Amino acid sequence: MFSTLILHKPSSDNSNDFVDLQIAQLLPSSIDPNYRPKRKQTRSEIRNENYSWDERKQGELESSTTDGMATTESNCYLGAASSAALINLIGGGFFMNEGKVTSPVSTSSSNLLNHGVISRSKLEHYINQYFETYHISYPMVHKPMFMAQFNEIVSPPNGWESLLYIVAAIGSFMSAVSPEENDDLILFEIAKSKLSIDVLETGNLTLVQTLTLMSNYLQKRDKPNSGYNYLGLAVRMALGLGLHKQISDTNESLLDQETKRRIWWCLYIFDCGQTITYGRPLGIPCAGIDSRLPLNILDTELTGFTISLPKEQDSSTDYTSLRLQSLFHIFTNSIYERIITDPFPSSQELLKWDEMYIQRWKNQIPEYFKEDATVPPKYRLAHAVIEWRVRNLRIIMYRTFLLRNVVVNSNGIEQDYDSKAGEICLQECSATVKSMYLFWSAKTTYNRMDAWYSLFFLIPAVVMPLVCLRNNPLDANAEAWRSRILHFIEFLGAGYLTQGVESQELSFPLNGTDESPFSQLIQLHSMLWPVSFDIEQQFL
Repeated sequence: MFSTLILHKPSSDNSNDFVDLQIAQLLPSSIDPNYRPKRKQTRSEIRNENYSWDERKQGELESSTTDGMATTESNCYLGAASSAALINLIGGGFFMNEGKVTSPVSTSSSNLLNHGVISRSKLEHYINQYFETYHISYPMVHKPMFMAQFNEIVSPPNGWESLLYIVAAIGSFMSAVSPEENDDLILFEIAKSKLSIDVLETGNLTLVQTLTLMSNYLQKRDKPNSGYNYLGLAVRMALGLGLHKQISDTNESLLDQETKRRIWWCLYIFDCGQTITYGRPLGIPCAGIDSRLPLNILDTELTGFTISLPKEQDSSTDYTSLRLQSLFHIFTNSIYERIITDPFPSSQELLKWDEMYIQRWKNQIPEYFKEDATVPPKYRLAHAVIEWRVRNLRIIMYRTFLLRNVVVNSNGIEQDYDSKAGEICLQECSATVKSMYLFWSAKTTYNRMDAWYSLFFLIPAVVMPLVCLRNNPLDANAEAWRSRILHFIEFLGAGYLTQGVESQELSFPLNGTDESPFSQLIQLHSMLWPVSFDIEQQFL
């Protein structure tokens, strides 16, 4: 059970050295219960006092930028941890031009729209692409059973048609090698047409799978709020079905029990990922979950007739990434909860939690999937995403102190912990860009899934060196910052990531002659700053 793994409070000579992060509902002892932060409304809050949004398709089908959610613009709440809020609101768009890069719907998609049908052979092709790309990282669907249902060997459950088309839509989207490939748009419309409002009065595993996959697809198609709502339905339905609990049912096969665990943990990491992307409170609480992690096994070792659980593999499988991502969020979600809660944690607290939870999670990674391990080609993206995900969280944890140091250093004031936190942020940015560069340099073929996840983690990592270089162009580290930024531009120039962003979107002087003064920092999105820190006061 996970409770034995993470809920014990580490010993300490001083109980006030850290906050017990596992009881998120209670105020930690270091927080004054009478504390009421005073701050002005941010520009985003003023703009969004009356939130409303409409992400329905208007007029002709239109594809969105495959930018990893980095430049999402929506009249919705994006919190302090949201990189989209950071990038969109820094200085009114210093780094990214306004507007989206859109691509036309392909001829094949137009034909599908006119006829509303797709050949079985093409449908099968996209399903195969789903299992060759997306499934390796997120094994939401049991491949042998799904293909048996598709080939009419066994009867599919009620509502399976919608699942069929969303699987095909994701397969089409993820395997695409050019922006013009957009059959997924039509496949999703078909999948959606197979659902009705009546589904809210039902609950089953197939519907949980369908809603979860629809949610993740919509996020990747730059419809964040729509995806967020679909995921909320999936989470509530899964909790109602008890997928979060370790319940032994003698009427279920071992395969059925294991399938439930896979569905739950895929849903769990999607919820955590979306939550961090938008800077919102967790949709699934830290407490009350005791479902075991999926086994690290091959599909051939567990069938409907298996009577004893197989021994786990000591090598990469389709379930390795799922296990490690789930465990990562179990260890770190409480850190995230504190980041989005006022008052913002101190750098000293964050550094201690980093050691206590993130480094502890790293120790759980098996040798065959550690950061420097060589993995089979099919698992390279899943393996890389594990590394990028932990670096991204550390960037989010420490970037406030990096931004603060830019100002504080100008006044000759420096705090050791804040300085160290800022340095870690830049180190993680640099390591992310370097890792990304090596990942893409080693590849010979590319698809949209590679591009989406790369941009998701790359753009937030390159923004922080941009901020530093803009405000400290003569710093001793300026050349290192510039090098990482140029690596990013080299990606674009090599055509690696042109599916999502074009090189001319990056607008930033790199020669150190046209840099803006410290006053640029005032224009940073104020939700990134601790409420107790008034940046404008630093210039008085």
